[in-house]
Amino acid sequence: MTSKELDCRVFVETDRPLEDVARLLAQSCDGHVSGSHRSRTVRTVLGEIDVRLNEESDSRRVVEFPDGFLFFRYALEVYPSPAVAHEERVAFTANMLRALWSSGSAAVAVSDYEPELPHRGGYKSPSVPWPSPRFASEKEPVATNR
Repeated sequence: MTSKELDCRVFVETDRPLEDVARLLAQSCDGHVSGSHRSRTVRTVLGEIDVRLNEESDSRRVVEFPDGFLFFRYALEVYPSPAVAHEERVAFTANMLRALWSSGSAAVAVSDYEPELPHRGGYKSPSVPWPSPRFASEKEPVATNR
């Protein structure tokens, strides 16, 4: 890609290793994975997704509904190709969210187009997976629907 402009961030809570999260995303959007042990990049025809550990991750605060998402384990950054239309960007992010939720992972998107995403990006949605309060004490994520 010639220029990268952040379009959306998706916070993800799961016990899956970073590599597995990147592979799940690559499968859901027909992409391929590259990168180091601290981060992975999923490259697709529509753009790139940087999969990284969230530096603000906090195993006690992830259970706080609805704002605990800021402390989820991973932070994904979505960089669409410059020629990608708004509708395609929304569909691309929606596809990622559905793949993550279907895998049992808690995920919340932050973008200018949140209202156009399924469950408004997951924020304040009782219909998407969320870590249970048990997670903070046992350090074992359990996805539940709130």
